[in-house]
This record gives sequence, structure tokens and C-alpha cells, in this order.
Amino acid sequence: MKAKILLVPLMAAISLALVIWFVYPAITNGTDGLLEKYGQLKKEKEKSAQLETKSQNVKKLSAQLASSPEEKKVLFQFLPDSMKEEEIIDNLNFLATNSSLSVIDLSVGQPAEEAVEETAAVAGPPVAADTSGQGLMGGEEGFLPVTEPAERNFEVTFSVVGDYEKVKDLLGKISALERFNGIKTLEIRKPTGQEGTGNSLITDTVLKFNFLKKRDVLPDVESSAFGLEKFSMKTIGDIKNSKSTAILKLNIDQAGKANPFLP
Repeated sequence: MKAKILLVPLMAAISLALVIWFVYPAITNGTDGLLEKYGQLKKEKEKSAQLETKSQNVKKLSAQLASSPEEKKVLFQFLPDSMKEEEIIDNLNFLATNSSLSVIDLSVGQPAEEAVEETAAVAGPPVAADTSGQGLMGGEEGFLPVTEPAERNFEVTFSVVGDYEKVKDLLGKISALERFNGIKTLEIRKPTGQEGTGNSLITDTVLKFNFLKKRDVLPDVESSAFGLEKFSMKTIGDIKNSKSTAILKLNIDQAGKANPFLP
């Protein structure tokens, strides 16, 4: 009888030991137990919901851009995707001539080398050093990180000769040009020798221009842009209100001759 009484707590102790030794580690062991896997599943569901929201935002933003062709034109004209040095030379020559000034120097420099090159997002195994569980590129396994593109700056040396008031008129037109620009240096001096006559002055300027290359790699899904449902057009409105000097477009309709000195 006493043995039966002692058998009950002994079986309970054995059952508890089995739970501790076999069942509990299967539930949670700090790495790949049921509780840990449930937590990972919950995170993946949250991530999936966020990606769905961002996908819907992309569709809304794309629809807004498709319905705003004029705004897109203003923006890409103000900050083009290439230097367009021929366009700059043509426009500065035209503006100087239109202000009754003579151009004595006009040259376009090359942009400085990019400090950090964009890294292509390519499929492949995740980087071994990443132990955060979030993956790369915002949690997407198999992609390398991508640096954000930055505008490339370059300088234009521009010198003209003419009256002071006409120089002021020219600088005002350049400032209002429908493309981002700025004056880095400005020097006005009296001409010497055959450089000019009468009240003419020589104006030497170094202008700053830039451009932004199109991204040719996948963007980071964690980019704040994907959190927007609508683009703000305020900046484009400010450009339209402050930039009144139209960009002249080069006309390259006529084909040239192989030898222009022949009749």
C-alpha cells in the first residue's frame, strides 16, 4: 500500500523531468524552437504586410507621375540625367548674344570622379557577416546593398566682354535658366589691349551645373520614398515660378557633309 502511495509522486516527478528534458526544448531553446519559429513567422507576416503597403504606394506614385507629364518635364529639365554640355554651350552663347555681349571664353569641365560607385543589386547568397536576421536590402535575402545615387557637379568657365548693364542682364537670365546652376566665382575687370574698347568690361565667371544619372539597379525596399502615397509638387512649383529663361533645344535635323570644304 505504501509503495502505491509513493508511486504516484514518483510518476509525476518522472513526467515533469520528461517535459523539462524533451518537450520544453522543442517548445523553446533560444534558437529554433517552436516559440522562436512562431516569432519569426510573425515578423515575416508583418514584413509581408509592409511590402504590400509599399507595393500599393508604388502604384499610386506611378499613376500620379503618369498624370503629371508637365511636372515631370520641368523636373527632368531642371536636373537632367546627363551633362548635356552642347545644350549648355548653345544656351550661354545665345543668352550672351541676346544681351549684346561678345563671348571670349566658354568651356565645360568634367565632373569629379564619384566617391562611391553604385553597387548593383544582384542575386546570390546573403553576406555571411549579416547575423541580424533582417537580411540585406531591407530584409531581402540574396541581394547586395545599394548606395543612393547622388548628383554629379561640374563647372563651366564663361567669359564675356561688354557694358556693365548688359552683363547684369545676362547674369539675371542665367540665374533664371530652367536648369539648376549657380555662380561659383565672378570677376569683372577692365580690358587691356585689344580685349575691348570704350566702356566695355570683361566678366569672368565660373558657373556650377549638375546632373543626376538614372538608377540602373534595384532600389532599397526600405527607402523612405516607398512610404509615400503622393509626391509633393511644391518644389516643382517653386522651379516653375523662379525659372523663366527657357532652355533652347538643339536642332540636329540637317546631316553634315563628310568633308565640309568640298562644294
